[in-house]
Amino acid sequence: MRKAQEISNRGSQNLFKKAVEKSSEVIFLTDREGIITYINPEFTRLYGYSSEEVIGKTTPRILKSGELSHQDYQSLWETLLDRRVARGEFVNRCKDGSLVTVESAANPIFGEKDDIIGFLAIQRDISERKRVEIELATAHSFQQSIIDGIAEPIFVISPDYQILAVNHAAREFSTNNATSVEPNYCYQMSHHRNLPCEGNEHPCPLHKVEETGRPITVIHEHYQAEGARRFVEIVAAPLWNIDGSFQGIIESLRDVTEHKQAEQDLIKYTERLKAISTQLVEIEESERQRLARELHDQIGQNLTALGINLNIIQMQLPENVAPQVRFHLKDSHALVEQTTESIRSVMADLRPPVLDDYGLLAALRWYGEKISRRIQVPITVRGEEPNPRLDSKVENALFRIVQEALTNISKHAQAAKVRITLVVERDSLELTVVDDGIGFDPEIITQPEIGGGWGIISITERAEAVGGVCQILSTPHQGTRVSVKVPR
Repeated sequence: MRKAQEISNRGSQNLFKKAVEKSSEVIFLTDREGIITYINPEFTRLYGYSSEEVIGKTTPRILKSGELSHQDYQSLWETLLDRRVARGEFVNRCKDGSLVTVESAANPIFGEKDDIIGFLAIQRDISERKRVEIELATAHSFQQSIIDGIAEPIFVISPDYQILAVNHAAREFSTNNATSVEPNYCYQMSHHRNLPCEGNEHPCPLHKVEETGRPITVIHEHYQAEGARRFVEIVAAPLWNIDGSFQGIIESLRDVTEHKQAEQDLIKYTERLKAISTQLVEIEESERQRLARELHDQIGQNLTALGINLNIIQMQLPENVAPQVRFHLKDSHALVEQTTESIRSVMADLRPPVLDDYGLLAALRWYGEKISRRIQVPITVRGEEPNPRLDSKVENALFRIVQEALTNISKHAQAAKVRITLVVERDSLELTVVDDGIGFDPEIITQPEIGGGWGIISITERAEAVGGVCQILSTPHQGTRVSVKVPR
């Protein structure tokens, strides 16, 4: 039985020895004093020493490179004597003087009396791994130095919102140095939120970029390090892994707070201008009504009285009055009638009674006929009167728009015909004025000082003043179409 056990032990030992000698890791044994008693072939391959050269030598003296301090070796030795496994990374020197980095685990070997009788060391060459790590660290440092050199804040964000990297500008912009804990997620750093961004106020670019695979631009409201809120323009681009999978986004930020404020100020200024414009239109219309009343009540009545007086004088003249007196009296009566007619025409232009009495469509037909006779161009008016009638301000605005459009046509269009159309829909009304004239370059709409486009601007402003939308389409030699749509 004992013999069989010995044979079995010898067999196990032989298997263990073969495994050790075939191992791709360095394995060596020392006695309790650290003197080498055995090395496997991998030791010789890695370090270049044969067994005859190292057995009986003290380790780590034979492999010592000088890269580690005496304290490091002392700590290793104390760990072993404390009956614990000593692990670490060491830089050792080979026989040819070259250096290798190894990952080492040294184990105490215990005897039958549970005392330490030696040590077993297993080492793996990690020089290549360390080289790659150093290269990666160098590349990362180089990459970081590049993005740190960019003046705009840069964030690299993973699909789960974690901040993978930031540049110096991003840290200065968003990170409060007074806090000891640095935010791990983009929404914590940028928005002081505990949940990811969502909705129109904080649209999350991460989801959109992941969905489309393309860069996008959004405006966000970010917090600076000291807590001040700033508007930033974010350009978010996808970050792809080497296998083509989505790895996150790269965000670059540009502070547009002043631009945004200027934009808001411009909107407010534009709104004020529109309010002033509306008020001026109302004042203009009121002044037109006042002048029309004064012409009617004062000048018109006086002219009527003057005509009556001239008629009375003419009837009471003696028969023997000089023919020259009768001629001048008759001529004066004709002048009074012509002036009265001119006053009536001016009054109609200032405030056409037909607009108040019969509505927009009737007023447009009356005015179209009047202008048609003046410029000798056919003007047709088609449509239906809205029922119920539009607000008087809207009616006035649409009538004045047609006046301005026909004035422009008579001055510039050289048209052969004009069509005015009034289309009533359930909740809106569309007015169009179309001519077949020479047209114009639409660029003059935005540059009235070079093309005389103030009338076109007036049409647009009148439409907007009553909540309408104006569209003016024109092409040189192909006529012009003015379209105004207002709500009912």
